[in-house]
Amino acid sequence: MTAAEAKERLVCILNNNQFTKADKKAMYLAINAINRQTPIKPVSQMKFGKYDTVIGLCPTCGCGNNSEYPYCSDCGQALEWGDTK
Repeated sequence: MTAAEAKERLVCILNNNQFTKADKKAMYLAINAINRQTPIKPVSQMKFGKYDTVIGLCPTCGCGNNSEYPYCSDCGQALEWGDTK
């Protein structure tokens, strides 16, 4: 099962009214975790500094990140840098 399939299944389960508030909260947290594991391309990418380090803004929280790291240093969102050379 892929992350997208798991997210879709959790959303379907969540729409079932037979769950307690705690169950629904746990499912929202799981869906949020899946979303953060799915890489998103950073916005406003630009080369910076002497070594042309690529930096970009996390699309989830807006924090600036270095292309050497696959996750946002602030919120943990997976980042898809692609070819930054």
